[in-house]
Amino acid sequence: MKKSQIATLVVFLLLIPLTLFLGTKLTGRGYYFTGTLIILELMAPFLMAFEGRKPQARELVIIAVLCALAIAGRVVIPLPHCKAVFAVIMLAGIAFGPEAGFMVGAVTAFASNFFYGQGPFTPWQMFAYGAGGMLAGFCFRRGLLPRKRWVMSLFGFLTAFLWIGPLLDLSSVFFALSRFSWAAMVSIFVAGIYVNLSQSVCTAVVMFLLGLVCLGKTFAATTLVSTFCYPVILGMLQAVVGDFVLCEDLLMNVLFGGLCVGSSIAIVVRAGA
Repeated sequence: MKKSQIATLVVFLLLIPLTLFLGTKLTGRGYYFTGTLIILELMAPFLMAFEGRKPQARELVIIAVLCALAIAGRVVIPLPHCKAVFAVIMLAGIAFGPEAGFMVGAVTAFASNFFYGQGPFTPWQMFAYGAGGMLAGFCFRRGLLPRKRWVMSLFGFLTAFLWIGPLLDLSSVFFALSRFSWAAMVSIFVAGIYVNLSQSVCTAVVMFLLGLVCLGKTFAATTLVSTFCYPVILGMLQAVVGDFVLCEDLLMNVLFGGLCVGSSIAIVVRAGA
């Protein structure tokens, strides 16, 4: 087993649960410290994975774009309990390995909560989101499961419903209950079934569609998209929108600006240009 894999298991099974437990003892805005510490812990195996090789700049760019896409998949979609965030995180793990999947998931939870609001639940969301990306990386990147659309879709459904969702519900057990009881814990998990099921269905659909795009594109098709479609669509949007200002929030504008630029770069990189 490689050093990076050992470090990932140590961080996931020991350091992060210990950090979450100690974080519950902090008062005030201690969740900021806990969340930052988890990000630092995640960086260790991520960097160690690159120790024995020289990663290309395009790989780092695409990982950054996936973070932006996952954030947008949670923030932009207006439907409650129907977000594309889990699918993007899992696809990051499938494409670049468990370390990258965990990093994308944790950063997505932390950054997107600047729109929803930070709280003591943030470190738990970072842990749960990252766990989904890491599990996908271990199962697909290591060759345990075939990279077929229906397999990815079914995996996304089961992971969101049986893994990520229960981890998020577990945080409610710690923060919502003043005194632990099995009946109260069961009621929390039962109440979360509808939310987890709705999110799981959305994850399965998005993973199937994104898998169709990612696994079925050819060099000619991506070249056509990057060369013709992007400038044509951009010109049409400029002609339609004009000087209309949709949002004056600086953080939101930075997010969408980076998402648009990064997506265009990703299309060019995907086309081999």
